[in-house]
Amino acid sequence: MKKNLLHILLLLVSLSVLAETPDEKGLAIAVAADERDTGFVDQTSDMLMILRNRQGQESTRYIRNRVLEVDGDGDKFLSIFDKPADVKHTAMLNELNELIPVTNLVLLWAVNLLLKI
Repeated sequence: MKKNLLHILLLLVSLSVLAETPDEKGLAIAVAADERDTGFVDQTSDMLMILRNRQGQESTRYIRNRVLEVDGDGDKFLSIFDKPADVKHTAMLNELNELIPVTNLVLLWAVNLLLKI
C-alpha cells in the first residue's frame, strides 16, 4: 500500500512540474505546427474557378497551382491561368519568407507586363 501511495505521489509531483503557462503552451503549439508544415517539398494542383454575375451568367477559369518549399528561403506559390484565351498565361507568384516581407508578382502575358503588388 505504501508503495502505491509513493507512486501516486511521484506522479502528482511530476504532473505539477510539467504544467505549462498559456504562453508556453501556445509556443509549443506554434512550433509543432511549423514542424508539421515543413518537409512537403512541393505540391501541384489544378483548379476550376466558376465566376457568376447577378444575372446568373458564368465565366470559367482553369488554373494550375504549383507550390515549392525551399529550405531556408520560404515557400513559393505559382498560379497560372490556362483558359480562356484572354487570361491564358497570366501568372501570379507569391513568395513567403520569414525574414523579408511577402513578395507578390503578377505577369500579364498578353500585354508583356510584370507587376509587383
